[in-house]
Amino acid sequence: MVSAESSRNLNVHQPQGRVPCSIAIGTCISLRMINMVWVSIGSEMPLPHRCSAMNIRNMLLLLLLLAATGVQAAVSLVSGPPAGTRLPQVLCYASTGPQVGQESFDVSTVIGNGPGALLFVHVLNRNTAPVLRGMDKLTTELGLFGFKGFVIMMTSDRTAGEEQLKRVNGSLKLHHPMVLGLDGLDGPGGLALNRRCTLSLIVVNDGKVKESIGFTDTGLHDLETIRTAFEAAIGGIPTRPAELLAMARRNLPEGEAAVRELAARQAVELYQLRKQASEEYGNSSRYPSRQENMRGRKDREGGMREKSMAEGGRESRATREAPAKAKESESVSKVQRRGGPPSDPELNTLLRSFIRRENPDDLSDQVFISIEARSAESEDLMKQAVAMFQLMLSYPDRYGSEHAQGLARQFLSKHEKSK
Repeated sequence: MVSAESSRNLNVHQPQGRVPCSIAIGTCISLRMINMVWVSIGSEMPLPHRCSAMNIRNMLLLLLLLAATGVQAAVSLVSGPPAGTRLPQVLCYASTGPQVGQESFDVSTVIGNGPGALLFVHVLNRNTAPVLRGMDKLTTELGLFGFKGFVIMMTSDRTAGEEQLKRVNGSLKLHHPMVLGLDGLDGPGGLALNRRCTLSLIVVNDGKVKESIGFTDTGLHDLETIRTAFEAAIGGIPTRPAELLAMARRNLPEGEAAVRELAARQAVELYQLRKQASEEYGNSSRYPSRQENMRGRKDREGGMREKSMAEGGRESRATREAPAKAKESESVSKVQRRGGPPSDPELNTLLRSFIRRENPDDLSDQVFISIEARSAESEDLMKQAVAMFQLMLSYPDRYGSEHAQGLARQFLSKHEKSK
């Protein structure tokens, strides 16, 4: 029989990820029954049969234990309060960013009644770092809709935590730096965070919890779940440029000083994004492109063919077909090509995203808005944008969806003559 103390230990609140009480009791009863049957019949069996029955009993016991373990593993860990819970005070410390210089600040006050998210970091390693970077990029992307996100590192020692926070922020280089939670390893008492998770995400809007998610096996595969939760908290996200502008205007803060502060922060974020794009472009330019690799491979193959012919070998099929392929490539090169690729790293990155033929229309619209904004910054950037769209439309069967090509033609009709 299961004692009262055992029953209390088994009947743990489900968010802690324990085996439900009914499953544990059922397993204990099954084990007890198997032992009773063995005691009643095992002693009367001949020795050879008794050994076989003992093996069967041991196998049944093992299967029951494995089943109980499997059920325990299948129980998903829950971390955070249920939907509808009022977000309590969450005190944090920032070593850099807008809240730097304060002894502490309340994340719930900063988010206010708008959409936002709190990602509590229980374990910081190479598996959780990609999720933190993805969270940072989503916070920047969705900032247009008033979304505010915070990555909160948990610690039991504030002094050691502040030192670690500086090192981590210096390493990750997030646009929205990580902050330090001041409520210990368990976090604020009203949030019911589960320390068995590696990350705990709480998505809020209107000052209340919309969704709580606990992550264990973390990685890039979690970003789609996080994006879905963020967009659900924001509500319907428009896809048309005019609707996006209207929504952005509605989310502007009141007062000239607040608008100037927002503009300054977004200017800094834009600078950081451009710097990151420039660094990524510089890193990629250090390595040979795919075309250069292919060109080198063809040169090597051509040298091998020449060597083979010099040694009296038979001419290969590739060598025989080379003149025909040369004529074909010559006819392709006679396509009326206009324009050229942009030298600006940001425009180059945007162009690569824009010309993917599988892009949905809403994604093409978003990239096109970024191209328009970037090209409007100077006359030289406008010329580069015109040239890159001319190049794109020179090969309509290769680059861009029909919707993207229509946007490119629209851009050229407006700016090509003024160039």
